[in-house]
Amino acid sequence: NQKLLELLLHETARYPGVVLLCCSSYDKYDAVVHALAPTLLAAMRAVVQFELPDEATRGRLWRMLLPPACAGLVDFDLLAKESHGFNVARIANAIYHAVAAAVLSDPDAATAA
Repeated sequence: NQKLLELLLHETARYPGVVLLCCSSYDKYDAVVHALAPTLLAAMRAVVQFELPDEATRGRLWRMLLPPACAGLVDFDLLAKESHGFNVARIANAIYHAVAAAVLSDPDAATAA
């Protein structure tokens, strides 16, 4: 929406502090900025691209995000290896979906814990 973009540019230009705009992937960011709103890129002072976590970092994320009760049941090294291309949000989402699937397949198990 062009009006919304104009409002965003106007408000970020007059805001005295730092404005952070986040996008889940550089491809999406690139498409929006270059195809729809090249003026948005001109208004940015810096663009920071964060790399996806490496295998060791993904392993730490899996360990941090899964409950400690899962520690003996899960091969964290295999999860880290097989989740190439995952960011923290995607790892958390995978855990959420796995828990939801487990609860839906055995609702009594969820209340027993």
